[in-house]
Amino acid sequence: MKEKMLDLVLRQIGMHPDCCDQAFCEAIYRDCMESGLAGHSLGMMMLPTYISADGEVPRNEKVIVMDAGGTNFRRAVAWFDEEGHLQIDKFVKCPMPGTHGEVTVEEFFDEIAEHLLPIIGESDRISFCFSYATRALPNMDGRLENYFCNEVQVKDSKGIEVCAELKKALARKGVTDPKHCILLNDSVAALLGGKANVVGKDHDSYIGYIYGTGINCCYVEETGKIANVEGYRHPGMIINMETGIHVGFPQGAADRILDETSELPGDHMFEKMVSGAYLGRVMALTAQLCAERGVFSPQGAALLQEIRSFDLREVGEFFEGNMIPALQGFTEEDEAALRQIMTRLYERAAKLVSITVGCVLQWTGKGKDPERPVCICMEGTTFRKSAVFRDRFFRLEKEYLNEELGVYAEFLECEDTTLAGAAIAGLLN
Repeated sequence: MKEKMLDLVLRQIGMHPDCCDQAFCEAIYRDCMESGLAGHSLGMMMLPTYISADGEVPRNEKVIVMDAGGTNFRRAVAWFDEEGHLQIDKFVKCPMPGTHGEVTVEEFFDEIAEHLLPIIGESDRISFCFSYATRALPNMDGRLENYFCNEVQVKDSKGIEVCAELKKALARKGVTDPKHCILLNDSVAALLGGKANVVGKDHDSYIGYIYGTGINCCYVEETGKIANVEGYRHPGMIINMETGIHVGFPQGAADRILDETSELPGDHMFEKMVSGAYLGRVMALTAQLCAERGVFSPQGAALLQEIRSFDLREVGEFFEGNMIPALQGFTEEDEAALRQIMTRLYERAAKLVSITVGCVLQWTGKGKDPERPVCICMEGTTFRKSAVFRDRFFRLEKEYLNEELGVYAEFLECEDTTLAGAAIAGLLN
C-alpha cells in the first residue's frame, strides 16, 4: 500500500500525528497546568515539591545522598569542589530491602539505616532521591501514596512518611544528633542534575524531563502562582507535573484498546500513548488495526496477530535493516508498511513531548533569549535509544520551539543524574 493510502488509514483510526491538533493540545495542556497549580488537579497533578533550585551551590560542603529506585539502593557522600565539579566518595550499591521477600516498614528502614551508619558522621544533611509515588510535604518529607512497586514488597507501607521513618530507624541504631533530611523524585533530581552539569553557564531556568519506561516533567515555578504553599521562603519552587497522567491528548483506536485492557483503565493516559513501557504495545495494536483494513498481506496480517507488543530494541534494529524475528515471512511491502506505522507513532510521540516542553516555556515566559536558553535535562532510555524519535524531536526543536514559539532551550542528554541532583537539593534546601 502506498504511503499516502496508509496515512489515510492511520487518520481514520486516529493514530496519525495529525490527529493530535497542535492548537488543541497546547490549549488543554495549559489549562491542566493552570488548574493543577490552583490546587484542582484536573488532568495533571502539578505537585509542589517544596524544593528550590535557587542560588549558587556551596563548595566543599558535604551531604549524604541516597537513591532508591526500582530494585537498587545507592548511597554515598557528595560535595562540589572549588571548580563546581561533583565529587562522590564512599559509594555503595546494593539490592533494595524488600526485593528478596516481604519486609515490614521497620525492617525496610532499619536496613537502609544500617547502610548509612558508616557515613552518618560525614554531614548533618541527608538527601534522598526516592523514585516511588509520594506526595511532597511542606517539611520536605514525602508521604507514600500507594506502595513501592511489585518488585519491592514492604508490608503496610501506604501512607508512611519516608524521612520520618528513616529518622526513627537511625534513632533505633543510636544516631541521636539531628539530621536535616529531604526527599525528591527522579524528575526533580534530573532538573537539579542538569544544573550540576552546566556549572559556569548562564541559563534562564531549568527543566527535568524523564522519557523512558515512564514519562514525567518538572520545572521551576514562581511561588506566587502556586496555591496553598504559604510559608515557603523561596521565590521559586520546583513543580512535579506528573505529566504521564495527563488526560487531554486525543486518543486513537489503539490507545483506547490498550487503556481498556490495562490494569488501571483511565490512568496515566499520556504515558500509555508514548512511553517506553507502552509504545511497543501501541505499535502492535496499530499494525493489527491496519491489517484489518487490508494494509498487510494475508500472511503478514496473520503474523501480526500473534504479537502482543514489539520490543523497542528490536524496533530500533528493524529501522537499521534487521527483520524482527517474529515477522520472518513478511513481504517487502509489509516491511515498508510496518516501518511507516512505527515512524508515524514515533513522530506523534515527538510532537506531543515537544508540545509539553513548549507549553512549559510559554507558561513561564522563560527561554526567550537564544543567548540565555532554558537548560532541559533529558533522561530515559526511550529518549536516548530511539533514533527515529530523536530525529523527529530535534527537528521539532527548531521548527516548533525556536521558529514558531520563539523560545530556546539547551538539551542535555544526561545519565545517572540522581546523586548529583540529590546533592544539590540537599545543599540548597
